[in-house]
Amino acid sequence: KQQPLCTPITRMASEFPKHASGRLIAVNENYICYSIKGNLIRVIHFIQVTRNKLEPHPAPLVDMEFTNADKLASLDSAGTLRVRRIFEQDGECNYSTDLNVSL
Repeated sequence: KQQPLCTPITRMASEFPKHASGRLIAVNENYICYSIKGNLIRVIHFIQVTRNKLEPHPAPLVDMEFTNADKLASLDSAGTLRVRRIFEQDGECNYSTDLNVSL
């Protein structure tokens, strides 16, 4: 039996904040998003296999979730909340920031 072809997306040791109780991975029908070093979020499009890094948060991430088909909300330990629209344009994975507030 032949194994399906797969491509690793990341491999790294991570230290999660002790107070983190939220999700550090968000998935919808088009994208997978996950926390990486430097308070960044990596976004990968399932079909196009394009990827991008979102602008970093000022502090470690504690939660992220898709709010609808294309909007990703993320919260860091300092209380910064960002909502970004994720989209494909000209064969590249892009984003725009819809909300950036400090709570």
